[in-house]
Amino acid sequence: MLPGDGVQYERRMREFDQAVADHEELLLRKVPECVAAGVAPAVPQAAVERMQEELDDLRRQRAVAAEWLAGRETRDGQRDELLVAIASGTSPGTSLRLDLLRGLFEVLDVKVRCATRDLLYRAGVRCPVGAWHEETGTLVPPDPTDEEWQSVVEAVRPSFTQRHFTSKYDIRQQFNGMLHRLRRGLTWGPPQAVRERQLSWWKKGAWPAAVQALQADVRGEPVRRPSGVPAFRITTSIGERGVEPVEERL
Repeated sequence: MLPGDGVQYERRMREFDQAVADHEELLLRKVPECVAAGVAPAVPQAAVERMQEELDDLRRQRAVAAEWLAGRETRDGQRDELLVAIASGTSPGTSLRLDLLRGLFEVLDVKVRCATRDLLYRAGVRCPVGAWHEETGTLVPPDPTDEEWQSVVEAVRPSFTQRHFTSKYDIRQQFNGMLHRLRRGLTWGPPQAVRERQLSWWKKGAWPAAVQALQADVRGEPVRRPSGVPAFRITTSIGERGVEPVEERL
């Protein structure tokens, strides 16, 4: 709030007081004078109703102004506290009360949004495949070439019947989705179908064979560790910045 706000409200209070006094005088003195002078009763009656409405409205507006002035001292103190915190160059979050922080966020139009919408991990659920990669240090290999994909199929074939390899989904694309999820932490492709197939490969012991067929012991990248807090983006009226996720400490 600007320092002049209080001066303006005090001026408005004086104007309201004068307007209320003028209306009350009209109702108490001028209208009876008109009646005494022989004016038709309907005329002063209509005037009285109109002036009474205006008087009630003036009293309501004055009450709002009075309430604002009554809280001015508190608000001035909050403003000064906020200015001191900003001038000190320290994070306001370390010294300000929640109500002041809320007001600051409203002024700056602060909005926090998740940077990615398609998150894989669910609270309390740990992927056994990702856990295995992390515990063994096995890298997540890149997507296979045509020749490498045939090696993957041969590595997992002993664990399944031929029916397992017939599906409405492209199994190779599903496998690429499995690798993408382990590398980036995000689902790729139909998430539930990919998750179910990967889980079946894991339970049958075929997953280690599949990644070893792609030389996961010597090439690839570490599995992405699940984070309890995703990446998010903060926007304000003065700019925008990205914030990386907080790494989970197990």
